[in-house]
Amino acid sequence: MNCKELKKRLEEKNVDRNSYSILSGIRYPNECYCLIFEDGVWKVYYSERGDMTGLKEFTS
Repeated sequence: MNCKELKKRLEEKNVDRNSYSILSGIRYPNECYCLIFEDGVWKVYYSERGDMTGLKEFTS
């Protein structure tokens, strides 16, 4: 699944758009799950008060 497909799937499941951020360019959006690509690594985390909580990193 790519980012476009993920966004579509979340929309189909009626997931609140304010609860996630996918490649938005904003490193610490307010209180949401985030997916970013940084330094050749995919990072998934929850952004809370300017912190990356529960950070997981993936190469693909």
